[in-house]
Amino acid sequence: MKDYPYRSQEEKESSDVIISVKLFDCFSSITWWLSEYDSENRIAFGFVTGFYEDEW
Repeated sequence: MKDYPYRSQEEKESSDVIISVKLFDCFSSITWWLSEYDSENRIAFGFVTGFYEDEW
């Protein structure tokens, strides 16, 4: 994720954001599509599906 640091894609339309990592819980329907990573705070950002609503 070093090529996609925090806020590197915030100016892009959501359809143009590059998703570089997919994480999923095989025991539920929750999936995380990671687009950015803040290495200082060790926080990932992206799109999540499987909760009540899908959200960035």
